[in-house]
Amino acid sequence: MALSNAPVHAMSDEAEQIEELRKQLERIGACAWDASENEQCEPMLVDPESGIQVQVPRPLLQILVRATEVLAAGGAVAVMPYHAKMTTQEAADYLGVSRPYFISLLDEGVIPYERLRSHRRILLSDVQAYRKHRDAERRELLAEMARESFRRGFYDLPEEVDLSDLGIEE
Repeated sequence: MALSNAPVHAMSDEAEQIEELRKQLERIGACAWDASENEQCEPMLVDPESGIQVQVPRPLLQILVRATEVLAAGGAVAVMPYHAKMTTQEAADYLGVSRPYFISLLDEGVIPYERLRSHRRILLSDVQAYRKHRDAERRELLAEMARESFRRGFYDLPEEVDLSDLGIEE
């Protein structure tokens, strides 16, 4: 069976099964992460026909836990190697922006890329680094806007709130 990087969505009739799997994986994951060296807490996959058991390594268990959380919440999941190269459309979709806007980021040198003939390819890791930086920048701007709104008296705060805890100087 050939696998692709296309997102996988759960069907509505699978929601209950995915939620049950998510709960079990969380329980198993908690055991695996918290287990001491002496404890027996080894998640296994079992072939129902042959009975052959294969231990699930922790990194794969982490991926399964996260994937079931996303699917149970109605989202889609795609698994790609961290060093994977994306098309401009895939990267734009990943960031939730238009392809023309994403290409403008490439042209401005904001995100590195390489050309394969007439096509641009972008490392997933570079797109993730940009998203992390963009999101941190947005959070800081939003926090500054909130602080300024408090300074100008647009919001009332209970008396027990210490404005210095919010980074606001009176």
